[in-house]
Amino acid sequence: MLSAAVVDNDGFLVRRMRSEDVAAVQELHAALLPVGYPYSFFLHLLIQSERLCLVAYDTPPCEALRTKSTLHSPVASRRLVGFISAAVCRPAAIPVSSPSCSIRHVDPPRIEILTLGVAESHRRQGLARRLVQEVIDMLYARVLPRPENNRGERKQRKGVCKNRAEVQGSGIENRGNSNRIEAGDVSAANHKGHLNIIVQAHVSVNNTAARNFYRKIGLIACQEVPGYYQTTRGMGSNSALLVAGKLGDVVAAFDAPLFERGISRSGNDPD
Repeated sequence: MLSAAVVDNDGFLVRRMRSEDVAAVQELHAALLPVGYPYSFFLHLLIQSERLCLVAYDTPPCEALRTKSTLHSPVASRRLVGFISAAVCRPAAIPVSSPSCSIRHVDPPRIEILTLGVAESHRRQGLARRLVQEVIDMLYARVLPRPENNRGERKQRKGVCKNRAEVQGSGIENRGNSNRIEAGDVSAANHKGHLNIIVQAHVSVNNTAARNFYRKIGLIACQEVPGYYQTTRGMGSNSALLVAGKLGDVVAAFDAPLFERGISRSGNDPD
């Protein structure tokens, strides 16, 4: 799990968005996305516990050698090159009564990717994929029910995106070997809450590159949502596609390099 600023082998500094990042994040949103987002959107990403935004800075080789405390704040030598925002959608319990019994129907929990963007100069380096992996890993614990008698469960969930998760019963077709559990450091067999977790996003019907990217990480097109975008710039349509997948399918996509499976890249692929 990403708990602080982390520099990977490619030299990207990825961490949670802070107040000093908002202006640059808002500017990069405007540059990369055809949808306008008000300042309140970014404020909610900072203050609401159910929302999260990660930012990625490019880091010169000399910067990567510095201490973690030095990396804690953005400096002039770094440039914001990517972002991802996401939210936890908790299930709603709906009472269902019958003459014989009274039960509750609970919708599956969801992690929704709200926005995702990588500067054109830094695409095709795996940054978009890493941002998705990090944000899912961080939000995973917020989706699961909070057990009262096991204080160690949150620590056991660490690194969920490095392990496969069994998911079923969500109405989305299961694919590959994602119905297997390889627990590793995660006590997956003891956490039934992850079984129905859905990862989803909305993408413009005209954004072929983004649709291809989400397909490669296990999110398939489910339905078209007419009029989803209220304000757009040069999109040609304000309709969106809902893309969604089981957590297990998304996790499985990260178990091996995505682009060694014979899938061709799109020139505008955000990854």
